[in-house]
Amino acid sequence: MAKEFRPLLIIFFSFLISSTLFDVSVTTAADDANEVLGPADGFRALDPEDPLVVTIGKFAVDENNKQKKENIQFENVLKAASEQIGAKTEYGLLIKAAENGTSNTYAAIVLDSKDSGKELVGFRKRNLAV
Repeated sequence: MAKEFRPLLIIFFSFLISSTLFDVSVTTAADDANEVLGPADGFRALDPEDPLVVTIGKFAVDENNKQKKENIQFENVLKAASEQIGAKTEYGLLIKAAENGTSNTYAAIVLDSKDSGKELVGFRKRNLAV
């Protein structure tokens, strides 16, 4: 299952790197997302303050803490995008969270399915100024 989503992870992390290096901003409008990500990418920008996006961001941090035995505290979602893949939705998030009192930025990929629920596909610390 992880191999199936590797290309999507590469696309998302490439976008995060390019948006950081070249100051590309993601807005909440689908048209702006298509301009930034390209219509072929299939991702659409989401409002980082949307309650669903915040819930998914909290899930990503909590699930990472369970899997890696860490104690990262969710603060907020900075950027978010999603892509529909059949009956599943893949969310790419840039999250601000604190570790030992220091705010850091994390990139997360969460797969959500009505059948199997949420699954954390990827979570890693980014070297971005917060």
